Amino acid sequence: GQLVEWDFQVSSGLADAALGESSVSFGLDAFWISDSGRDAPDFSKKLLERLRFDHPLATESVVPIKTYSVKRGKVKGSLRIQKAGVVWLRWSNAHSALRRKEIHYQIKLACPDMDEVVGLRASGSSRHGMPAGTAPW
Repeated sequence: GQLVEWDFQVSSGLADAALGESSVSFGLDAFWISDSGRDAPDFSKKLLERLRFDHPLATESVVPIKTYSVKRGKVKGSLRIQKAGVVWLRWSNAHSALRRKEIHYQIKLACPDMDEVVGLRASGSSRHGMPAGTAPW
């Protein structure tokens, strides 16, 4: 299966001294296409079938949502994906939407049949709160 690795860190904000330490919530959800450990042969077709409006979207909380503050420092995690599907790494500022937050994150995806690791490194901030699973920039 594929290996998804992530790390992120919440940066201190200007209002932290008056309002308390900055924090964001993080969790990982999955939408499985196949219940077996093997890849679905028609992945795209099965994904579209499962996403139809008349079919309920059954997601699984793989990493439960938890709040992380500045003092936690860098948060690291990984997940070995054994089923065909889609995973969402979700950050949320809904618990403190009136305060601007900034996070720096890196995501890596390693496939057993790939010779290299695919990665994404970015940072972003939000003035009015980030809806879960969206990038603020």
